[in-house]
Amino acid sequence: MKFGVALSRLHPRFHLEATLEAERLGFESVWMADHLVFPVEASGSPHPGDESPAALGRAARYEGWYGLVHDAGSAAERVETLRRLRAEAGRAAEPFEITLSAGADTEAQIDALAVAGVDRLVVSPWRRSRDFAEGLRRFAARFLPNADRG
Repeated sequence: MKFGVALSRLHPRFHLEATLEAERLGFESVWMADHLVFPVEASGSPHPGDESPAALGRAARYEGWYGLVHDAGSAAERVETLRRLRAEAGRAAEPFEITLSAGADTEAQIDALAVAGVDRLVVSPWRRSRDFAEGLRRFAARFLPNADRG
């Protein structure tokens, strides 16, 4: 499972510092509310987040989909729908990533999302903006095996 950081629940004055801390700790990506900041190796194709049938159809033509709050059950339903749509479009064998913003904070929840077919979980592991750094460090210590603890 890859882990990204969502800055949408963070006061904008902390965005740069949080981005640098996420990178230092080893998070795979940082996601902004008004646009997406992709990992360097990404191709730039959109990860549509809308869940209407038309939007899922559009997402199936690209390289990934970004879904909002799901548990493992609802994530598995979306993954199955997207796989079916990709097969119908002749793209089943091509790379495709499922990204979710979800409140998973236990190994069991994260494992269940991985089994459901989720490739990346985008997290905001803090309650107040001023606590973002500690939240990132706690999450990294629990779930990022090679996190920089310094």
